[in-house]
Amino acid sequence: MLVIIFDTRDIKIDQLYSLHSLATDFPSWVIKIIMISLFVLYNVLLLIFMLHAGNLSHTIALASVGIATIVLYVASLKNRGYYFYYFIIDGLMLFSALATFLATI
Repeated sequence: MLVIIFDTRDIKIDQLYSLHSLATDFPSWVIKIIMISLFVLYNVLLLIFMLHAGNLSHTIALASVGIATIVLYVASLKNRGYYFYYFIIDGLMLFSALATFLATI
């Protein structure tokens, strides 16, 4: 999902240099359907993980990462500066690692 967020940000530059990505090859409504589908799949797999592993703290950590990702995707649909992408969107990777680490404590 993070790759789609960055592809959507770079669509004008990618089109200028004739680079192909999901965002340049498909219309925006298809990208939104892909993101929703990935989010639903993520949650289904998270539910299966919870039922199989029975680890509530890891489930909450992973659910918070998924929710943060979809919220930031919606926020990224407006024009944002590079600080948003470099610190907030890239920070999702650190947030994911930190949430998983805290779930093990």
